[in-house]
Amino acid sequence: MDDILVPKERRDAVVFVGVDRAENVEFIKVYAVSEETAKVTLEEFFSAKGLFPAEYRLVSRGIEEVGDRRAITTRSESSLAAALARLGLRLLSNGVLYLDGIENLYQFTLVSEALYERITSEGPQRARVRNLKGIML
Repeated sequence: MDDILVPKERRDAVVFVGVDRAENVEFIKVYAVSEETAKVTLEEFFSAKGLFPAEYRLVSRGIEEVGDRRAITTRSESSLAAALARLGLRLLSNGVLYLDGIENLYQFTLVSEALYERITSEGPQRARVRNLKGIML
């Protein structure tokens, strides 16, 4: 694979990242044409960015149907961008993945241990707040 960090048109894999204000990578999502390509892409990304895999937690992986999508871009991932924005992260990618002739993609989703702890520690509190609001209404 060419320089993994250079944004460009791609046909094998694309990497999406969620970065905080200090440009720390807190979220990683790789879409690829196969599991092997996804693994290689993820390894190259970690190496190019100087990141340590042990600092990230795999939260999702598997096959996704392409459906009627023709490409995967930051614009097509608007719900992901919105979810990351609620966490104070900005969505970036290393390009556009064109899906001509592709029916399924393999994906890996990882979050930093720090983000994982933040999300899981906030989860029960948010649920309690919603429950309290429900009682008050």
